[in-house]
Amino acid sequence: MLRDKVDIFFLSLGAAFFLVYVAYVVFYDFFIIVYSSPLFLSIGFLWCLRFSKQAKANLALVISSVFVVSAAFEGVLRYLDALEVEQLTATVKLTAERLGKTPDLRSKLEAVAGMRKEGRDVFPYLGDTEFFWGGKKYAVISTLPQTDTLLCNEVGDYLIYRSDELGFRNPAGTWSRKSNDVLLVGDSFTHGLCVDDKDSIAGSLREKGMSVVNLGVTGAGPITYLAALREYGRYVNPKDTFFIFFEGNDFLRAPEDRGPTASASVIQRYLDPDFSQGLYQRADSLVEGMEEYYEVAFGDQVRQMQELGLSEGLDLRDVLTFGRLRGMLGLNPRYESIFQQISKKREIEVNLDELDERALDYLIDIVELSKEESEKIGSKFHFVYIPGIIRYMRHFDDEQRELAERIGLGEVPVFSAQRYKTEIINAMLERGISVVDVEPSFTSDPSVEDLFLSIRSHYSPRGYRRVAEMITRHLTR
Repeated sequence: MLRDKVDIFFLSLGAAFFLVYVAYVVFYDFFIIVYSSPLFLSIGFLWCLRFSKQAKANLALVISSVFVVSAAFEGVLRYLDALEVEQLTATVKLTAERLGKTPDLRSKLEAVAGMRKEGRDVFPYLGDTEFFWGGKKYAVISTLPQTDTLLCNEVGDYLIYRSDELGFRNPAGTWSRKSNDVLLVGDSFTHGLCVDDKDSIAGSLREKGMSVVNLGVTGAGPITYLAALREYGRYVNPKDTFFIFFEGNDFLRAPEDRGPTASASVIQRYLDPDFSQGLYQRADSLVEGMEEYYEVAFGDQVRQMQELGLSEGLDLRDVLTFGRLRGMLGLNPRYESIFQQISKKREIEVNLDELDERALDYLIDIVELSKEESEKIGSKFHFVYIPGIIRYMRHFDDEQRELAERIGLGEVPVFSAQRYKTEIINAMLERGISVVDVEPSFTSDPSVEDLFLSIRSHYSPRGYRRVAEMITRHLTR
């Protein structure tokens, strides 16, 4: 008798749990179609109450076993995530202590939630994002326009800047100029992580009297630089365009960009010289799509942090619905799935000589297309090669080197252009492309460690000024 009641309790609890979840989702998100599966599960649980005693007992045992194992996996995955976060914040903590700061070790979303609770309307950086809007998939390479944007934290406190009219990191009014001296395309180094506006490459060039448009996109690769140039270059009419290539991770993007998921990627369509999304013309209409993307991806989690004071790893809905486990199985876009991880690992394990050739060909294709885009608007094209911190590890003190080795930064990674610099530079010169090689200037500096903020960081203000000096010297020679 007691066993029958226990069986019924488990089945009823399962039905109630999924019904409550459906109600919660409908109330907050209104995406009933997306979350219809819990509703059907609830109905299924209720239907199972009609089964025989033995069938109900067996079913209850299976469900409880699956629940316990799933909960255990969820806990282990979140514990491993916490260890990874601790490693990532270790360098921030060390750098802040050396600068005499109290480090802010909150995650980006925790920081956003905290600032919003204080009344600051801050958004996390959303650049280089693909989402569906109006029945069509878009690749957006800027963040929300005219917004206080929380970007990064490498020295103990978060950098926040005001995005321009199109969502890039430029002063207000930049897009009203009919012509400009310099256009910059590149990744986070071009974007200016993690320094104030005046200390970035663009800021340093502006201090030299140049009009500059910065289209740097954090987290992006060369294909996105091409996209930025094609979508926005014609509207700023630059005299000179600088394609800023970072040796740390810009080279071997071919496995990622031409892998199994590439066919579904909008950004890859820029390899077609005639492809454009018309992002400049659609800027106003896409703002609503970006806001919806933010709301779906982060909104509910940020609100929970604000209201309940939870940390990022404790999103109630995500935890209760085994979000981390679902992510591993490819059922939650917030996390990278195990299938994506295996795919990347297989790509890395291919013959490295073949990989190198593919990567170099891919880079050359993109640079040549970028040069063509630049020439279409009457702008002179330049390829800028900037070095990564791995080259200079021996210049840092023992404490920082030990920390770097502990978090896996002690060796040159496979996906680095450092090994292939000569081939890359020669390939550009053979095609008549103007080259600015910044690496020798860094390498010859007796205090090269001062060109970086820390052992795991982007450049310091002095490092960014050095890049700007090399660009200026190249323009005036």
